[in-house]
Amino acid sequence: MSKKIWSLIVVTIVSLVLFVGCTAPAEVVETEIPATLVPATAVPPTEVPPTDVPTVDTSSKADKIVALKITGLVGQEMSWSDEEIKAMTAMDVEATNSKGETEDYTGVLIADLLALAGPDAAAKTVVFVADDGYTAEAPLADVLACTNCILSFRSKGGFSSVMPTFQKNLNVKGVVELQIK
Repeated sequence: MSKKIWSLIVVTIVSLVLFVGCTAPAEVVETEIPATLVPATAVPPTEVPPTDVPTVDTSSKADKIVALKITGLVGQEMSWSDEEIKAMTAMDVEATNSKGETEDYTGVLIADLLALAGPDAAAKTVVFVADDGYTAEAPLADVLACTNCILSFRSKGGFSSVMPTFQKNLNVKGVVELQIK
């Protein structure tokens, strides 16, 4: 664009700003509102709740941080926080770790968790899903029959599947979901 057009645009903008700024402000009219009397009302005293009544946790399940869930072909999908799982009945299992050494693990029986969700009769497989996306599958009937297959409590938080009589690929670190298919 040429200098003349730019100059014309600048002059137009400056003129508009000055024109708008020079307009007279709107007139303010003050009106007086008559005072009215409001009769006094009695306020009842505040009741003090009894201290012997147990409190109810009103926080919703949506507020908790889900550490583990069971989804898929189940009667009811389930989810638990880390604390809820650790509050369940735990057991100790001896298994071989990744270094080939025998180690003791503490955790919750996987069959107990699955029973809470109620696997559908058509379900055939359990898929262990890790927090890094890794998955491993096992026959549902075999996992339900296993009396020493647990989700162990990890020292870093979370869970690992410990399945002494199964293939090593089913010992999954960081399990966050059991999908029932």
